Amino acid sequence: MTLSSVQHREFLGLIKEFTNKLNSEAEHRDERQQRLSSGELAWAAHERDFMRDLVNAARADRGAGPVDVARIEAVEQLAAGHSNYTSKFAMYCAELVFGERS
Repeated sequence: MTLSSVQHREFLGLIKEFTNKLNSEAEHRDERQQRLSSGELAWAAHERDFMRDLVNAARADRGAGPVDVARIEAVEQLAAGHSNYTSKFAMYCAELVFGERS
């Protein structure tokens, strides 16, 4: 899928919005330090669910159906380990909104 110039501006704006919201949410990680039964830290699961909700709201605004948390987990794994994890995760989530990533 190729984005028009208007869509590309919207895409870049969505990356910025997602990055800002994820950074704000990450400020509360210290409140979610407990381990889940899976062994994962609660903040990681919370932020994935948070991003799923943002992605699905943005997709609904554009008439697209929801994605499940597995799709969010997949793009999060692509961002993991990067020094710019938050912006990569936000960009990959924005790609899910615009159908650029399956």
